Amino acid sequence: MAFEEGQLWVYDSTAGKWQNKAIGAVDGDQLEITWDPTNYVPDASIAEADDVDDLAAHLKGIDTGMLATFREDISFSDYIETNARITEHHLHGELVSLATAQTISSGGGGFSVVPGISRVMLVVIAGADTAGDITLTGTTVDRDDGSETGADTEVLTIAGVSTDGSDTDAAGNVRHSFTKAYITTKWFRGNVDLTTADVDLSDVDAYSITFDQFDNEPLVSIDAFDVTFSVVTGAADFFAYLYSVVNTGTDTWDITRVASMGDVSANIPISDYRFRRGALAIAIDGSTDGVFITMFPGSVNRFEDMTIKMWVQFTRTVTLGT
Repeated sequence: MAFEEGQLWVYDSTAGKWQNKAIGAVDGDQLEITWDPTNYVPDASIAEADDVDDLAAHLKGIDTGMLATFREDISFSDYIETNARITEHHLHGELVSLATAQTISSGGGGFSVVPGISRVMLVVIAGADTAGDITLTGTTVDRDDGSETGADTEVLTIAGVSTDGSDTDAAGNVRHSFTKAYITTKWFRGNVDLTTADVDLSDVDAYSITFDQFDNEPLVSIDAFDVTFSVVTGAADFFAYLYSVVNTGTDTWDITRVASMGDVSANIPISDYRFRRGALAIAIDGSTDGVFITMFPGSVNRFEDMTIKMWVQFTRTVTLGT
């Protein structure tokens, strides 16, 4: 039976016939649904619904249910057959000092650094004027296609001093910690000149920095850090550190040691070992942030079959029915 706009047909049981009655517009959003669904949850949070029995609440629950999230666990694994060198091993990125105790001002000039291919990080220790801009000029490298742009520039806005909380472990290895470091978004290659028109800094440290952003995945959780190896000749020492690099402002970043493992010199005799740090739950936004690993095998050719794993969880959203 058709219902004309502004009218409602109702059955009059006394008269035994249908009656046509004029009414205002019917609010279909608030038609009551008495059935309780099992595969979705009605949602009365929208303005069109007064309670969960309203049609609009049911439709909102169905609409929300069309979006589903799932978690994907991935293990990033690296293998070293034999450690042929005693120096640091870098995985998924690195942090390397380029210059220390540099000065830069509008009147006194700037300085230059020479990274390989990396971002440039500045740690501002002291200065008479720590608010202003520093311009970096050099060849940049596109992180997607590798194309280079000569005489390219990037401006870092300096807004106060950084905090260098780095220290050393029991074997004298540096453990990094920086708050409010300044990092370029562009990748530079070769000579980079740093100049300014307004800041006056008396102590600046410069680093090259690279880190794994998981191909820009926005919802990443670092869940575990795991290393296994065999010590094959004599006692050895071993240290490994997992760092997060997190964007905290326009040009500011924090570098934090989120997992540490190892043992002091002469405390690891010949045998097989597994070091693990789990339940980390370190949230990373791969569109800006990332991680890197630094390892210190304290003795040459004493480690074999070294496997380094980082367990990572991605949260992805899919739309059902499309």
